[in-house]
Amino acid sequence: MTVPAKNSETLPPKEAASLWYIRLREAPADEDLKARFKTWLREDPKNEQAWASIIRVTKVMKHMSQPHMLSSLNQTVFHDKKRSEKQRKTFRWAVGGAIGLGAAASLVLITLWPDISVRWRADAYTTFAETRTLALADGSSITLAPLSAVKYDVTGRQRGVTLLQGEALFTVQHDAQRPFKVTTGDVVATDIGTIFDVALTSHGTKVAVLEGQSRVQTLDLFHQSVILSAGEWAHIQAGSLNQGREAPENIATWQQGTVLMENGTVSDLVAALKPWQPGLMIVLDQDLGRQPVSGVYNLHHPIQALELALKHHGGHVHRLARWLTVISRS
Repeated sequence: MTVPAKNSETLPPKEAASLWYIRLREAPADEDLKARFKTWLREDPKNEQAWASIIRVTKVMKHMSQPHMLSSLNQTVFHDKKRSEKQRKTFRWAVGGAIGLGAAASLVLITLWPDISVRWRADAYTTFAETRTLALADGSSITLAPLSAVKYDVTGRQRGVTLLQGEALFTVQHDAQRPFKVTTGDVVATDIGTIFDVALTSHGTKVAVLEGQSRVQTLDLFHQSVILSAGEWAHIQAGSLNQGREAPENIATWQQGTVLMENGTVSDLVAALKPWQPGLMIVLDQDLGRQPVSGVYNLHHPIQALELALKHHGGHVHRLARWLTVISRS
Protein backbone atom coordinates (compact mmCIF):
# COMPACT_ATOMS: atom_id res chain seq x y z
CA MET A 1 0.00 0.00 0.00
CA THR A 2 1.42 3.41 -0.95
CA VAL A 3 1.21 6.72 0.87
CA PRO A 4 -2.10 8.49 0.19
CA ALA A 5 -1.61 11.36 -2.27
CA LYS A 6 -2.84 14.01 0.12
CA ASN A 7 0.05 13.30 2.49
CA SER A 8 2.69 14.21 -0.07
CA GLU A 9 0.71 17.13 -1.41
CA THR A 10 0.42 18.92 1.94
CA LEU A 11 4.00 18.45 3.16
CA PRO A 12 6.79 21.02 2.81
CA PRO A 13 8.39 20.78 -0.67
CA LYS A 14 11.59 18.96 0.30
CA GLU A 15 9.80 16.30 2.35
CA ALA A 16 7.05 15.92 -0.23
CA ALA A 17 9.61 15.46 -3.00
CA SER A 18 11.32 12.69 -1.04
CA LEU A 19 8.04 10.82 -0.59
CA TRP A 20 7.05 11.34 -4.22
CA TYR A 21 10.38 9.79 -5.20
CA ILE A 22 9.68 6.69 -3.12
CA ARG A 23 6.10 6.35 -4.37
CA LEU A 24 7.11 6.68 -8.03
CA ARG A 25 9.83 4.09 -7.52
CA GLU A 26 7.27 1.74 -5.98
CA ALA A 27 4.71 2.12 -8.78
CA PRO A 28 6.44 3.29 -11.98
CA ALA A 29 3.50 2.19 -14.16
CA ASP A 30 0.78 3.93 -12.13
CA GLU A 31 -0.53 6.60 -14.53
CA ASP A 32 -2.88 8.13 -11.95
CA LEU A 33 0.04 8.53 -9.54
CA LYS A 34 2.12 10.16 -12.29
CA ALA A 35 -0.71 12.59 -13.05
CA ARG A 36 -1.03 13.62 -9.38
CA PHE A 37 2.74 14.03 -9.19
CA LYS A 38 2.74 16.33 -12.24
CA THR A 39 -0.04 18.40 -10.69
CA TRP A 40 1.93 18.76 -7.47
CA LEU A 41 5.07 19.66 -9.42
CA ARG A 42 3.34 22.50 -11.28
CA GLU A 43 1.61 23.97 -8.24
CA ASP A 44 4.63 25.80 -6.83
CA PRO A 45 8.13 26.67 -8.13
CA LYS A 46 9.46 25.46 -4.76
CA ASN A 47 8.14 21.99 -5.60
CA GLU A 48 10.12 22.01 -8.84
CA GLN A 49 13.25 23.13 -6.99
CA ALA A 50 12.84 20.40 -4.37
CA TRP A 51 12.35 17.76 -7.05
CA ALA A 52 15.40 18.98 -8.97
CA SER A 53 17.42 18.62 -5.76
CA ILE A 54 16.23 15.02 -5.36
CA ILE A 55 17.24 14.21 -8.95
CA ARG A 56 20.69 15.74 -8.47
CA VAL A 57 21.30 13.63 -5.38
CA THR A 58 20.17 10.42 -7.08
CA LYS A 59 22.46 11.12 -10.04
CA VAL A 60 25.38 11.47 -7.65
CA MET A 61 24.31 8.24 -5.96
CA LYS A 62 24.48 6.33 -9.25
CA HIS A 63 28.18 7.09 -9.46
CA MET A 64 28.87 5.96 -5.92
CA SER A 65 29.71 2.36 -5.13
CA GLN A 66 29.21 1.65 -1.45
CA PRO A 67 28.28 -2.02 -0.88
CA HIS A 68 28.93 -1.67 2.83
CA MET A 69 26.25 1.04 3.04
CA LEU A 70 23.65 -1.17 1.39
CA SER A 71 24.58 -4.08 3.63
CA SER A 72 24.25 -1.93 6.74
CA LEU A 73 20.95 -0.47 5.54
CA ASN A 74 19.61 -3.95 4.81
CA GLN A 75 20.33 -5.03 8.37
CA THR A 76 18.85 -1.83 9.81
CA VAL A 77 15.64 -1.73 7.79
CA PHE A 78 14.75 -5.39 7.59
CA HIS A 79 16.29 -6.92 10.72
CA ASP A 80 15.41 -4.47 13.48
CA LYS A 81 14.86 -6.94 16.33
CA LYS A 82 13.61 -4.22 18.64
CA ARG A 83 10.61 -3.39 16.45
CA SER A 84 7.50 -5.53 16.76
CA GLU A 85 5.82 -7.14 13.76
CA LYS A 86 2.74 -5.01 14.40
CA GLN A 87 4.77 -1.80 14.23
CA ARG A 88 6.48 -2.90 11.03
CA LYS A 89 3.12 -3.68 9.37
CA THR A 90 1.70 -0.34 10.48
CA PHE A 91 4.24 1.54 8.42
CA ARG A 92 4.39 -0.51 5.27
CA TRP A 93 2.46 2.34 3.65
CA ALA A 94 5.35 4.66 4.45
CA VAL A 95 7.94 3.10 2.20
CA GLY A 96 6.11 0.06 0.90
CA GLY A 97 6.38 -3.40 2.35
CA ALA A 98 8.48 -4.55 -0.60
CA ILE A 99 10.57 -1.40 -1.06
CA GLY A 100 13.85 -2.24 -2.78
CA LEU A 101 17.23 -1.45 -1.32
CA GLY A 102 17.82 0.97 -4.17
CA ALA A 103 14.91 3.17 -3.10
CA ALA A 104 15.85 2.82 0.57
CA ALA A 105 19.44 3.78 -0.17
CA SER A 106 18.18 6.77 -2.14
CA LEU A 107 16.07 7.85 0.82
CA VAL A 108 19.12 7.66 3.09
CA LEU A 109 21.18 9.80 0.72
CA ILE A 110 18.38 12.29 0.19
CA THR A 111 17.81 12.78 3.91
CA LEU A 112 21.40 12.68 5.11
CA TRP A 113 22.80 14.91 2.41
CA PRO A 114 19.87 17.03 1.20
CA ASP A 115 21.94 20.16 0.73
CA ILE A 116 25.17 18.82 -0.68
CA SER A 117 25.58 21.91 -2.89
CA VAL A 118 25.51 24.09 0.25
CA ARG A 119 28.33 22.07 1.78
CA TRP A 120 30.42 22.42 -1.34
CA ARG A 121 30.16 26.20 -1.02
CA ALA A 122 30.68 26.34 2.75
CA ASP A 123 33.90 26.98 4.66
CA ALA A 124 32.43 25.14 7.64
CA TYR A 125 29.28 23.10 8.28
CA THR A 126 27.69 20.74 10.79
CA THR A 127 25.67 17.54 10.44
CA PHE A 128 22.73 16.14 12.41
CA ALA A 129 22.97 16.74 16.19
CA GLU A 130 26.42 18.32 15.79
CA THR A 131 27.48 21.73 17.07
CA ARG A 132 30.82 23.31 16.26
CA THR A 133 32.68 26.41 17.41
CA LEU A 134 34.99 28.21 14.99
CA ALA A 135 37.73 30.48 16.36
CA LEU A 136 38.32 33.21 13.80
CA ALA A 137 41.58 35.03 13.12
CA ASP A 138 40.19 38.35 14.39
CA GLY A 139 39.38 36.95 17.85
CA SER A 140 35.68 36.44 17.11
CA SER A 141 33.96 33.06 17.20
CA ILE A 142 31.05 31.34 15.47
CA THR A 143 29.12 28.48 17.06
CA LEU A 144 27.17 26.50 14.50
CA ALA A 145 23.94 24.72 15.38
CA PRO A 146 23.25 21.32 13.75
CA LEU A 147 22.73 21.26 9.97
CA SER A 148 24.25 24.71 9.55
CA ALA A 149 26.79 26.09 7.09
CA VAL A 150 28.77 29.32 6.72
CA LYS A 151 31.24 31.07 4.45
CA TYR A 152 33.48 33.69 6.04
CA ASP A 153 36.33 36.10 5.46
CA VAL A 154 37.59 38.18 8.38
CA THR A 155 40.96 39.15 6.91
CA GLY A 156 39.89 42.22 4.92
CA ARG A 157 38.80 45.72 5.88
CA GLN A 158 35.25 44.48 6.24
CA ARG A 159 34.74 41.21 8.05
CA GLY A 160 31.98 39.17 6.49
CA VAL A 161 30.09 35.93 7.18
CA THR A 162 27.38 34.39 5.01
CA LEU A 163 25.01 32.03 6.80
CA LEU A 164 24.14 29.58 4.03
CA GLN A 165 21.91 27.33 6.12
CA GLY A 166 20.72 26.79 9.66
CA GLU A 167 21.60 28.83 12.73
CA ALA A 168 24.71 30.24 14.37
CA LEU A 169 25.74 32.25 17.42
CA PHE A 170 28.27 35.01 16.81
CA THR A 171 30.58 36.32 19.53
CA VAL A 172 32.27 39.30 17.94
CA GLN A 173 35.53 41.06 18.72
CA HIS A 174 34.34 44.60 18.06
CA ASP A 175 36.36 46.83 15.74
CA ALA A 176 34.63 50.00 14.52
CA GLN A 177 37.12 50.29 11.66
CA ARG A 178 36.37 46.76 10.44
CA PRO A 179 32.63 46.07 10.70
CA PHE A 180 31.58 42.47 11.27
CA LYS A 181 28.58 41.65 9.07
CA VAL A 182 26.48 38.49 8.84
CA THR A 183 24.42 38.07 5.67
CA THR A 184 21.49 35.74 4.98
CA GLY A 185 19.91 36.41 1.61
CA ASP A 186 18.42 39.91 1.83
CA VAL A 187 19.27 40.49 5.50
CA VAL A 188 22.49 41.88 7.04
CA ALA A 189 23.24 41.94 10.78
CA THR A 190 26.15 44.21 11.76
CA ASP A 191 27.96 43.96 15.09
CA ILE A 192 27.96 46.97 17.40
CA GLY A 193 29.87 45.15 20.16
CA THR A 194 27.68 42.13 20.65
CA ILE A 195 26.83 38.47 20.93
CA PHE A 196 23.93 37.62 18.64
CA ASP A 197 22.15 34.63 17.13
CA VAL A 198 21.07 34.39 13.50
CA ALA A 199 18.67 31.71 12.25
CA LEU A 200 17.71 31.07 8.62
CA THR A 201 14.50 29.05 8.28
CA SER A 202 11.74 28.42 5.76
CA HIS A 203 9.88 31.27 7.49
CA GLY A 204 12.59 33.89 7.00
CA THR A 205 15.53 35.19 9.05
CA LYS A 206 15.57 35.86 12.79
CA VAL A 207 18.28 37.86 14.57
CA ALA A 208 18.32 37.88 18.39
CA VAL A 209 20.83 39.71 20.63
CA LEU A 210 22.25 38.22 23.82
CA GLU A 211 24.67 41.02 24.69
CA GLY A 212 25.45 44.46 23.32
CA GLN A 213 23.79 45.70 20.15
CA SER A 214 23.37 44.70 16.52
CA ARG A 215 22.09 46.61 13.52
CA VAL A 216 19.74 44.64 11.28
CA GLN A 217 19.14 45.83 7.72
CA THR A 218 17.21 44.45 4.78
CA LEU A 219 18.69 44.58 1.29
CA ASP A 220 15.36 44.42 -0.51
CA LEU A 221 13.37 47.33 -1.97
CA PHE A 222 12.18 48.39 1.49
CA HIS A 223 15.69 48.94 2.96
CA GLN A 224 14.49 48.67 6.54
CA SER A 225 16.93 49.13 9.41
CA VAL A 226 16.68 48.63 13.18
CA ILE A 227 19.15 48.52 16.08
CA LEU A 228 18.60 45.67 18.54
CA SER A 229 19.80 45.57 22.15
CA ALA A 230 20.15 42.63 24.54
CA GLY A 231 16.96 40.58 24.70
CA GLU A 232 15.54 42.03 21.49
CA TRP A 233 14.93 40.19 18.24
CA ALA A 234 13.87 40.92 14.68
CA HIS A 235 12.18 38.54 12.28
CA ILE A 236 12.30 39.30 8.56
CA GLN A 237 10.17 37.55 5.97
CA ALA A 238 9.03 38.64 2.51
CA GLY A 239 9.76 42.32 3.13
CA SER A 240 8.12 42.37 6.56
CA LEU A 241 10.23 43.16 9.64
CA ASN A 242 8.77 42.36 13.07
CA GLN A 243 10.40 43.02 16.43
CA GLY A 244 10.01 41.60 19.92
CA ARG A 245 11.65 41.04 23.29
CA GLU A 246 12.50 38.01 25.41
CA ALA A 247 14.81 37.21 28.30
CA PRO A 248 18.40 37.06 26.97
CA GLU A 249 18.90 33.69 28.66
CA ASN A 250 16.13 32.27 26.46
CA ILE A 251 18.05 33.09 23.27
CA ALA A 252 20.06 30.34 21.54
CA THR A 253 19.24 27.76 24.21
CA TRP A 254 20.20 25.11 21.64
CA GLN A 255 23.76 25.64 22.93
CA GLN A 256 22.64 24.00 26.17
CA GLY A 257 20.75 21.30 24.29
CA THR A 258 17.25 22.62 24.95
CA VAL A 259 14.51 24.39 23.02
CA LEU A 260 12.02 26.68 24.73
CA MET A 261 8.55 26.69 23.19
CA GLU A 262 6.23 29.54 24.18
CA ASN A 263 2.83 29.51 22.49
CA GLY A 264 4.26 27.38 19.71
CA THR A 265 2.75 24.49 17.78
CA VAL A 266 3.58 20.85 17.22
CA SER A 267 4.93 21.80 13.79
CA ASP A 268 7.15 24.48 15.37
CA LEU A 269 8.59 21.90 17.74
CA VAL A 270 9.17 19.43 14.90
CA ALA A 271 11.03 22.13 12.95
CA ALA A 272 13.26 22.79 15.97
CA LEU A 273 13.96 19.08 16.48
CA LYS A 274 14.66 18.15 12.83
CA PRO A 275 18.36 19.13 12.88
CA TRP A 276 18.83 16.89 15.89
CA GLN A 277 17.20 13.75 14.45
CA PRO A 278 18.78 12.00 11.42
CA GLY A 279 16.53 11.38 8.44
CA LEU A 280 13.09 12.66 7.55
CA MET A 281 10.71 13.88 10.25
CA ILE A 282 7.19 14.34 8.90
CA VAL A 283 3.88 15.52 10.39
CA LEU A 284 1.16 13.80 8.36
CA ASP A 285 -1.83 15.39 10.12
CA GLN A 286 -1.94 19.17 9.58
CA ASP A 287 -4.50 19.65 12.36
CA LEU A 288 -2.18 17.87 14.75
CA GLY A 289 0.66 20.09 13.56
CA ARG A 290 -1.35 23.17 14.57
CA GLN A 291 -1.92 22.01 18.17
CA PRO A 292 -0.36 24.27 20.84
CA VAL A 293 2.92 23.39 22.51
CA SER A 294 4.72 25.10 25.40
CA GLY A 295 7.59 23.98 27.58
CA VAL A 296 11.30 23.18 27.57
CA TYR A 297 12.35 20.17 25.50
CA ASN A 298 15.58 18.19 25.35
CA LEU A 299 17.16 18.44 21.90
CA HIS A 300 19.46 15.51 22.61
CA HIS A 301 16.43 13.22 22.88
CA PRO A 302 14.13 14.44 20.08
CA ILE A 303 11.89 11.37 19.95
CA GLN A 304 11.15 11.54 23.67
CA ALA A 305 10.58 15.29 23.36
CA LEU A 306 7.99 14.70 20.64
CA GLU A 307 6.27 11.97 22.61
CA LEU A 308 6.01 14.29 25.60
CA ALA A 309 4.57 17.13 23.50
CA LEU A 310 2.05 14.85 21.75
CA LYS A 311 0.87 13.16 24.91
CA HIS A 312 -2.12 15.46 25.41
CA HIS A 313 -3.02 15.77 21.72
CA GLY A 314 -3.59 12.13 20.83
CA GLY A 315 -0.54 12.07 18.59
CA HIS A 316 2.03 9.32 18.15
CA VAL A 317 5.62 9.10 16.97
CA HIS A 318 6.55 6.22 14.69
CA ARG A 319 10.02 5.37 13.44
CA LEU A 320 11.11 3.27 10.50
CA ALA A 321 14.69 2.22 11.21
CA ARG A 322 16.84 5.33 11.62
CA TRP A 323 15.79 7.35 8.61
CA LEU A 324 12.10 8.12 8.85
CA THR A 325 10.11 9.56 11.75
CA VAL A 326 6.38 10.02 11.22
CA ILE A 327 4.08 12.02 13.51
CA SER A 328 0.38 11.21 13.23
CA ARG A 329 -2.79 10.57 15.21
CA SER A 330 -2.77 6.82 14.56
